[in-house]
Amino acid sequence: MRGDVVVVGAGPAGLSAAIGLRQAGVQVTLLEQRARWPGRVCGGFLNPEGVRHLESLGVLDAVAAVGVAVPSARVTTPGGLDQRVDVTVSGTAGLGVTRRSLEETMLELAREAGVSVELHVRVVSVRADSNGWCVATRRGNAVDERRADLVVLADGRFSLVAPRMAKERHGWFGWNAAFAGVPQRPGELSMHFFPLGYIGVLTFADGSSNVCGLALFENDAPRPWDESWQHALASQPHLDRLMAGATRVTNWQGVGPLPFSRAMRPTDGVILAGDAAAVGDPYMGEGISRALGTGPMLRRALTGPLESRIQADAVCTAYRELWARRYAPRLRLGAVTRHLVRRPAVFHALLRLLVPRPRLMRSVTRVFHPPPGA
Repeated sequence: MRGDVVVVGAGPAGLSAAIGLRQAGVQVTLLEQRARWPGRVCGGFLNPEGVRHLESLGVLDAVAAVGVAVPSARVTTPGGLDQRVDVTVSGTAGLGVTRRSLEETMLELAREAGVSVELHVRVVSVRADSNGWCVATRRGNAVDERRADLVVLADGRFSLVAPRMAKERHGWFGWNAAFAGVPQRPGELSMHFFPLGYIGVLTFADGSSNVCGLALFENDAPRPWDESWQHALASQPHLDRLMAGATRVTNWQGVGPLPFSRAMRPTDGVILAGDAAAVGDPYMGEGISRALGTGPMLRRALTGPLESRIQADAVCTAYRELWARRYAPRLRLGAVTRHLVRRPAVFHALLRLLVPRPRLMRSVTRVFHPPPGA
């Protein structure tokens, strides 16, 4: 075995990191603060790039078995646009899978690969020492320390490295719930834009549908989610018709305001993954794809034995360079998109220009759905 790595967080980024590092011959311990699976705000759509990451990790067959192929998406606006868009890239379709099924499947595969998984363990600090890294953990009232040659923080947007921020009541908020009775076939995805937000509706293999939205609250606190839902229905006639006979079967969940960024957070020698690295726009599965890319990227960065702080620093540098080349341009484009969304008339006019023109649309979506090797 080469070195010892601690991965913090058992979401898609942490699971991808753990599996990818095990494939590189590294001894991996995966720490997760929760004892059981929590609900998460997530659209459930994996874009073709995310699907290719699963294939690279050797876990695609197992995940696809609990998911459904998503070859296209329907895009609508209040102004009358109603167009289906091909999301398949180089023969690879998207995949619809519930977040719980994705994480539970990958967690089992990580265990099978030899990852040591410890649940209900909270990491309270990570610090460098002469021998690598010291990771302080808490389980109940017991505090422990362990050493590692490398640490991967995949602990979400409230990561140990995230700056302390004042609690805001305005900005971009995400929210979702499960519905039954939506008249979409399994594998159908529809995206419904309205002023200052959008709703995505994805139907899974079992016929249930995930309704997930992003909304901007500028000058006031977020409304109760039922009120926000009624506002979306009143603003979007296509969505209103689609959901007329559907029934919500779970409670609404919401997160925000989302701390969007244009670059990876600064770090001093630890690997940052998923939302701990940067929170980007969730359009078309970009966030979860970035998380799933962690393992293949780390495997590529880890080209030599991992037995010293110097070698760990080299891995961190190589990973950051790979990450920046692939994702920094997308974060900048996301910032531009959010700026346009604040101007609904302009944004919806651009959608009406782009969506019905496949060549133009492909030139834009290549940024979020790059072909293999890009």
